[in-house]
Amino acid sequence: MLGDNEYRLTFSYRDDADLKEQIDALFDEIYTAAEIRNCVVDDMSLTDDATGLGWDHTDGWR
Repeated sequence: MLGDNEYRLTFSYRDDADLKEQIDALFDEIYTAAEIRNCVVDDMSLTDDATGLGWDHTDGWR
């Protein structure tokens, strides 16, 4: 079950580079939307439900 501030997203991608590009674009959009509304993103993480791995901006899944 997801918490109040959690979202489940599905990505379709060709390879890790394609996935990284999509995630980077998503994070950029989130930060931009917050900035336009004079808000701050305090915490944002991405976890693969199947593996439990988290997304690292530099290294991908860890």
